[in-house]
Amino acid sequence: MGKRAWDFRLDFWDIIVTLYIMAVGMKDPVLGPLVMQALQNDIRNCPEAYEHSEAGHFVQEWGEEIAREAIAAFNE
Repeated sequence: MGKRAWDFRLDFWDIIVTLYIMAVGMKDPVLGPLVMQALQNDIRNCPEAYEHSEAGHFVQEWGEEIAREAIAAFNE
């Protein structure tokens, strides 16, 4: 990622988004948990990520199931 893109990403998270819920697919062969942990650490006030043991890279394709589980984990 280029420096301008990296700086924009940090600014974007700090200014635009105010509530974060991160869902991580533990079987993600592309980014994986370690990369997602680093991203979570960069996002100010991001709570602990919800980790789905069976999901891969495209967690959003699991749709409502993942969303409900992530929100429930966030509310615990």
